[in-house]
Amino acid sequence: MATAFASRSDGKKMVSMDRNDKNYLMKLRALPSGKILKTITLPYTANCFAFSSDSRYVFAGMATDDKTMMIDLQTGATRQIFRHQGQYNDVTGIRKLILTKEGNILITGDDYGNTRFWDVTTGNELGDLYAVKGIINSMILLPGGKQLATCGGESAFTDANIQIIDIATRQVVKTLKGHDNSPTSLAATPDGKYLLSGSYDRTIKIWNLSTG
Repeated sequence: MATAFASRSDGKKMVSMDRNDKNYLMKLRALPSGKILKTITLPYTANCFAFSSDSRYVFAGMATDDKTMMIDLQTGATRQIFRHQGQYNDVTGIRKLILTKEGNILITGDDYGNTRFWDVTTGNELGDLYAVKGIINSMILLPGGKQLATCGGESAFTDANIQIIDIATRQVVKTLKGHDNSPTSLAATPDGKYLLSGSYDRTIKIWNLSTG
C-alpha cells in the first residue's frame, strides 16, 4: 500500500512509501516506467517526502515518530535527522515538509501546528513558529521563494485561517480570514498574485495576496 510519494523536479524519478505487514519501504522509481531502482527500509511509515535541490537526497517526514530523515539515495544511509520535540509524550508526526528555493533550509510542519525551520547542512534548528491550531493540512512555498502559506486544523481544533509566513524572519506577515472551517489544501498561481484554498466548509476561495 503506497501512502506517500514525491517526484523529482525534472520528472525522471520519484519516491514512494510502500507499507506491508512487516516493513516500511521507501522505493525509488524511474519515470515514466515505474521501474524500481532502489528500496530503502525506514523505521516508520512516512507521511511526506521532498527531494534535495541536487536530487541526491530525499527528506522523509515520519508519521508516527518526531523525525525528518535526510537519506542519501546512492547509499541508503541517513545523513541527517531533524527532530521535532512533541508536545505529548515527546512524539509527534511530521505532516508536511518543503525545501526553500535555494535548498539550504528545510521547513517541517507537524501534528500540533508547529512549523520549524532547519539548516540542511548542519541539522540545526533555526527557529519554530506555532501559527496553526491542530494538524498542519497544507504548506506551500509561494512563488519567489521568500514566503510560505500554511493552514491546518481538525475536528478537535478548528482553525479557519491561512497564515503567510516570511521565511527569513520566521514570522507571520499576513493572516487570511474568510473560511468557516479549517482549510485543507492550498495552491498559488505561478505569478504569485493569488492563492487558492479548499476547506472543510466545502468552499474554494481565491485570495489576492497583496490585499488579503
